[in-house]
Amino acid sequence: MWPQIQSIMDKKDKVWVNSMEWFYKYWGCHQLSERSFFIGKYQFPVCARCTGIIIGGLLSFIFSYFIDFSYIILIFCLPLVIDGGIQLKTSYESTNFKRFLTGFMYGFSIIAGIFHTIRIAVSFFHDV
Repeated sequence: MWPQIQSIMDKKDKVWVNSMEWFYKYWGCHQLSERSFFIGKYQFPVCARCTGIIIGGLLSFIFSYFIDFSYIILIFCLPLVIDGGIQLKTSYESTNFKRFLTGFMYGFSIIAGIFHTIRIAVSFFHDV
């Protein structure tokens, strides 16, 4: 970042800019402001859908260790594929709430799928 801009920014602004840059670089989110949530003047460093994916994945990581969610893996992936696909192919614009919800379900199902795969592998090698 340019030194003259950094000198006029307060600490919160610097943290926000750094998090926006980090998530763009390592998460690959488009960070469009109209597709993101805000807290005050600060935009989330990822869009609504990516926010849902992260939160859903974290919650699934916590709960999938104790509960087998294998029966919902594909069902929870479908809404994101449908919503994103319709948005891509038509003039339909989803809302941030729908983006968050479909991202949440997708993130939850991906981690649940990983845990399910690990369970299958462990049981396979346990029986061998």
